[in-house]
Parts: sequence; C-alpha cells; structure tokens
Amino acid sequence: MEMQKKKTLPDTSASSSWQENIKKQQRSDGMKKYIIWAGIIAVCVVALGGLIYFANKSTGAASVAGQVESNLPKVTSDDIIVGNPKASETITEYGDMQCPACAQYNPLVNQVLDSYKGKVRLVFRFFPLPQHQNAWVSAEAAYAAWKLGKFPEMKDKLFDSQADWESIPNADAQSKFIGFAKSLGLDQTKFKTLMDSQAAKAFVQNDDNEATSLALNSTPTFFLGNKLIVPQSLTDFKTLIDADLKNK
Repeated sequence: MEMQKKKTLPDTSASSSWQENIKKQQRSDGMKKYIIWAGIIAVCVVALGGLIYFANKSTGAASVAGQVESNLPKVTSDDIIVGNPKASETITEYGDMQCPACAQYNPLVNQVLDSYKGKVRLVFRFFPLPQHQNAWVSAEAAYAAWKLGKFPEMKDKLFDSQADWESIPNADAQSKFIGFAKSLGLDQTKFKTLMDSQAAKAFVQNDDNEATSLALNSTPTFFLGNKLIVPQSLTDFKTLIDADLKNK
C-alpha cells in the first residue's frame, strides 16, 4: 500500500534570505546617505564659521575705529596727563579704578605709551560707575597721587591690587590707599588730606559729568584724538595710531 506522500511546503529560506539582504542593503544605503548629508552639513558649517572668522579678522582694524566726537572736551593743563604733554597723539581714557576691564586694559595702555614714547600721551579722566562701591574713593586716591606727582604709579597699584580693596568698606579702602601712598614714597598726611578734600571730589565729579554729557555708559572708553575707538589688543592700538600718524 502506497503511503500518501507528505505534502511538501515550498522552500522559503532562499526567498527570506534574499529579502533580508535587500533590507540590509536598503539600511546600508540609507546610512550612507545620512553620513554623506551629515558630512555636507558639517563642511558647510565649518566653511561658514571660517568665512565669519576671516571676515572679522580682515575687518578688525577698521571696525575698532568709531565716530568722531566733536564734543570731547579739549585737553588742558587741568587734565591728568601721562607721557609727553606735547605729544602729537592723544589717547583719552574714561576709566573706573574699580572696573575689571580697565585693570585688564591697563598693561596694554602702558605698552602703547612705552612703544610710542614721546609721540603718544594718555589723558585719564575718571568715570566711576555706580555699581562699584569704591570707585569714587579710589578715584580720589588717584587724584591725590596725581597732585603729588605719582599718578602713573598709583594707577598701576590700584589696578594691580583691585581684588584686595574692591569689596571692603570705604574707610578700609582708604586706609589701604594710604598704605599704597607710603609704598610710593608719598607723604601720607598730605596724601590723605588731598584724598579727602573737596577739590578731589569736585575733580572726579567734573570728569563724571563730562562722561555723562558724552552719553558714555561703560569703562574703559577710549578716544584717539576726538575719535571713539574700541581696540581689542595692542595690535589694534598700534594700527590706529600708525594710521593717524601717517595722516599728520
């Protein structure tokens, strides 16, 4: 008796394997497309960043020169002047002795004066910002040192030690400033008298009024001649000064 043959099911293993391979290929192709597009986007981002960087770099020297300020007060013998009083180039700084940015710029300004000795002078005018609790007393201390012939040295000492006195009470700050005066060889009694004088207060107030009338709102603010400048480095300072010297 012939046994009924078992019904043979079609062999689907080859078809299944083929379909799986197709899916794998599709996934692989999709991943390749994703990688390609991601690469293209990354290249575009890098290229755009490079363009922005080089655009800023190439226009840096031009962008640091600003508008002419026709109302900038003329320099007089009543101004605090560092360097040759008859120098052909004048940098005017409206600064706050407690301003961290002013402290950071101070070495640059000193380097400029050293690099252009006799050709560039600094006119320093006080602009004590209201958020700095010892801005006024430090300005008055700098004024007292100026009257006694040691403004540059006191300016450097105040900026270099800013962290030591910026947050202490006014009276304690003044005591520190008297100590600075002593270290500079100044008569402490004369220094304290000048620092506490109405003349010191009036001098600082006058500079502050000037800054307000010019609508200044930050420190340090620099002018080269009567042109507002925003130098970011020693190179910027030099570029601006050299260009101005060529025009004279």
